[in-house]
Amino acid sequence: MRASGYNVIIKLSEEEHILFHGYSGAVDIVSKDVAEAIRSLEEGREVPLMVLKDEVREGLLRRC
Repeated sequence: MRASGYNVIIKLSEEEHILFHGYSGAVDIVSKDVAEAIRSLEEGREVPLMVLKDEVREGLLRRC
């Protein structure tokens, strides 16, 4: 899995972030853990699919 270059993560509070996909327009409020997992993907590290299953289901991330 890899993160899209269109993902934008905006911190709302210590525990909540907005995940916005600039191309598709998909938006979700995610936990700090999910935001950190997506940043890990952007850096090329592996992340367990279970952490990101909701974002995959909603089209914010894709399996490659």
